[in-house]
Amino acid sequence: MINLLIVDDEETIREGLKDHVPWDEMGINIVGTAEDGIDALDKIKQLKPDIVIVDIKMPRMDGLQLAQKLKILAPHVKIVFLTGYDDFSYAQQAVTLGVDDYVLKPVSRSALFECIQRVKNKLFDEKKEREEREALKKHIVESLPFLKAWFFSAIKNTEDIWKKLSFINIDFKNGEFLAVVITIDDANDKDDYYTLFKLYNRIKFLLEGMEHLKSVIFFDEHIFTIILNFPASITKDQISKITLDTLYKIKELLDYIFDGSYTVGVGRTVDDIRYIERSYKDALEACEYRFYMGERQIIYIDDVEPATKSYRYKIPDGEEFMTIIKVGNEQKARAYLKRIFENMKEQRESMDVVKRICLELIVYMSKAIYEVGEPPEVLFNKTDPWYEINKRFTIDQLYEFMTNIVDVVIGYLSYQRKTRNQKIVEQVKDIIDKEYSADISLESVSERVYISPCYLSSIFSQEAGITFKEYLIKVRIEKAKELLKEPSIKVYEVAQMVGYKDPHYFSQLFKKYTGITPVQYRNSQI
Repeated sequence: MINLLIVDDEETIREGLKDHVPWDEMGINIVGTAEDGIDALDKIKQLKPDIVIVDIKMPRMDGLQLAQKLKILAPHVKIVFLTGYDDFSYAQQAVTLGVDDYVLKPVSRSALFECIQRVKNKLFDEKKEREEREALKKHIVESLPFLKAWFFSAIKNTEDIWKKLSFINIDFKNGEFLAVVITIDDANDKDDYYTLFKLYNRIKFLLEGMEHLKSVIFFDEHIFTIILNFPASITKDQISKITLDTLYKIKELLDYIFDGSYTVGVGRTVDDIRYIERSYKDALEACEYRFYMGERQIIYIDDVEPATKSYRYKIPDGEEFMTIIKVGNEQKARAYLKRIFENMKEQRESMDVVKRICLELIVYMSKAIYEVGEPPEVLFNKTDPWYEINKRFTIDQLYEFMTNIVDVVIGYLSYQRKTRNQKIVEQVKDIIDKEYSADISLESVSERVYISPCYLSSIFSQEAGITFKEYLIKVRIEKAKELLKEPSIKVYEVAQMVGYKDPHYFSQLFKKYTGITPVQYRNSQI
């Protein structure tokens, strides 16, 4: 029996529907009634109905508000609106709220019966789908993970191969055989086991419609394994054409109905089913080349395998890379990185090798950061770099990842260098401001701030916009102006007090920077 709750603010309607409709004939059990939406929420929680007939217009909480609540709290409950307002806007709003049907007042028995039957059908269809889903899931879990293993085991025994295969409805004959593997590399959250099995069935249906081709497809977690059987009577060229046509139809299907990342790997053709496992392993290996070829591609092992190398790639001059990072030359760093990745692509290095090269490059960058006096943990503060590397599936993704890291490191070091240089310049300015009368020079000050005179000269000009020497003279001239305002201090004494032993040289500098002599300046201040 299906449980039903009646919700209406008019008692006569509630009781009339409850007592004067032959619900038993429809297989419906009335579990109770409610006078408004608030009352209905309590009753639904207690009585757990399958269907709720609810009036749209009610006090406290109307039918629309109740439908909004049920969409969140009890989405499985079917809602039928009961209203005397034949208004399209209400029906339209009801659809957006997930309402299943509606009946207009005054209610006719035939209209009510038809409406309830439609809602019952929905309930039955959903129940059937749930049961099928559970049955499929159980069947997949129990059978499919073992079917591929059984197949490869069965063909190794030369006795009664075709009989064994026919036992599981595989109608293969002598001819040519080819293995194809489809790996679901990065499925979305919505792509659960049931969804992927439906995708498996779509591919299976497509294969069954191909001419001159027998096939079987196995479903094992996120891998579809396809074995193709071509008649012995067709030529190699025909096999190639049929294979190409089949694979592109599969790709077209995947591109149309699947949003995630996949790779189609194609092995080599064999002329004996006993050797099909070789083709299968080739197909799996071909899928690994998505690292270079990119995602959502068909990759033939014959296209990529000849380019493989047996030696391990090594980073060319890691010390050079460290120097580039330390000096902050972004253009050279990017060119160095591009050269490494182009070389690895050309040599078809394995995914594992490329990932380890990336890790080595990160180590070199960490050493560069350390050697310029910065904590290397700033590069990956709370993140495991190996984890980040393994999240990338193609060499292009890794190249982009490493380029971003180089940009970040050089940007960080440039910022820290600029900040540090600003602090050094401020420190030097403070020394000059306080010790302008002493015999100070670029060399003596550079020793005190622990950098070379050449580097101090460069950063002082960049940060202060004036040379070290010009800043020293400026400070001394400004101090001299203050001292010249005091008539009791002689000009030669002023020169000595601001750091110049030669009064004549002092007078020349003063006139150069002020346009007048020290005496003229003093006279102008009296």
